[in-house]
Amino acid sequence: METREWNEGAGDIWWREVAGPNKYVKEIARAILDQQCLAMDADLDDDVFTEALKDRISSYDCDCHYVRIAADDFDDVNAFTAFIAQQYAPQFRFDPLDESPLTSLIRQSGLQHYVFFVDSASGDCPWLAQAAAAVGRLAGREGSAWVFRAPSPVLAAWDKMAGVHLLDRKHYLYHYDIQYFAMTCLRDTELNLCQQYYAADIIAKIAGMDGRLCLALARQDLYFHPETVIQEQKLSVDLVPILLETQMQHVLPILEDIRRYLVRK
Repeated sequence: METREWNEGAGDIWWREVAGPNKYVKEIARAILDQQCLAMDADLDDDVFTEALKDRISSYDCDCHYVRIAADDFDDVNAFTAFIAQQYAPQFRFDPLDESPLTSLIRQSGLQHYVFFVDSASGDCPWLAQAAAAVGRLAGREGSAWVFRAPSPVLAAWDKMAGVHLLDRKHYLYHYDIQYFAMTCLRDTELNLCQQYYAADIIAKIAGMDGRLCLALARQDLYFHPETVIQEQKLSVDLVPILLETQMQHVLPILEDIRRYLVRK
């Protein structure tokens, strides 16, 4: 991209055009529309992703409201419940038949068309799992959707939690997704198509599943001076095997074509 800015075009291509990330957005939007309880990695704090998700949801439910709450600001689940009740369900009354005030709150009809993003960037929130379990037990049966975001080690312990869906981006991303995105980012350089494809293949091997790193590496200099670009990004990468593998993948088919040509002659 000319600006090489994530929030000025590149992020939109990543989340709206690249197959894997776009499918990930669609899956989350569908789960939210079904009033499910989701758990996502806290490092996905991306305004472009959020806007793409809102656009996808709004195409089906234009009345949806989005609320973002920092879980680390509350000492316990009851304080968290009281805050939501005060702000979004003023008519809330605790039903003694329910196991907790949060359970009663989730059942409130006034919270229909609400999506609550509950974030714990630190992962140290002691009551987050308790809240997720309460929401998970009612997921799909009440009117609100909940998305809990926490670091990966915290989410790993939720794997068996009933009603909580863990959507891992790695299950939606493939090597060719990164290649396509890298090619898109390289299209405004002076590299020809073969050079762009070669550079995109190197980028995909280095960036893995990281779209932002892919964007940072997608420069013309990567083709001519890959070591310099790696050093500028402060990456600890053994570049030699990557270059050799990529060269073999790109050069050997050409050599094979030449060999066949000579045999025919």
